[in-house]
Amino acid sequence: MRDKTMKFTLIAIALGLWANLFSPVLLPKAAHADDSSDYVLQGIASDISDMASDIHRIELGTCLNGKLCD
Repeated sequence: MRDKTMKFTLIAIALGLWANLFSPVLLPKAAHADDSSDYVLQGIASDISDMASDIHRIELGTCLNGKLCD
C-alpha cells in the first residue's frame, strides 16, 4: 500500500511540474496598449486649439460667422 501511495505522489508531482512547464504555451499572450493613442490625443489638442482661436475671434468681433458675432 505504501509503495502505491509513493508512486502516485511522485507521478502527481511530475505531472504538476510538466503542467507548470507548458502553461505559458497554453495561456494567451498579454495584451498591449494601442500605439495610436498619441495620434488621438494630438487630434484632441488640435481641436481645442481651434476652439480657442474661434473664441478669441468672437471676443475681438472678427469672427466669420454672423450668427455668433451679432
